[in-house]
Amino acid sequence: MAGVLEGEGCREILIGGVEDHVHIAFAIAKVAAPIKLVEVVKKQSSKWMKEQDCAFSRFYWQTGYALFSVSPSNFERLRGHILNQERHHRKMTFQEELRILPRKHGVEFDERYVWD
Repeated sequence: MAGVLEGEGCREILIGGVEDHVHIAFAIAKVAAPIKLVEVVKKQSSKWMKEQDCAFSRFYWQTGYALFSVSPSNFERLRGHILNQERHHRKMTFQEELRILPRKHGVEFDERYVWD
């Protein structure tokens, strides 16, 4: 994923995941269209997974995604979240968190575009 981001002119900062999702902190290139960037990262990483082992031949990402900007003053908090996802999600599922986060910040959220 870091290589794909770099190929698109973006700088990977931190990537971490658990069994059902991944968080990627990156600096987006000025010319990158977010939806196209997500498409390329998902497509290329899915292809890479399938090439690693036949056990992953049916691997795919869900259709939806969430993309958030984070101010530099909140980066350490984001870093802690990415590094401690497994522990964090013992208290709250990814789905619960993704429903709460936009509402907490006054962002409209339509679940039809997130879950498969």
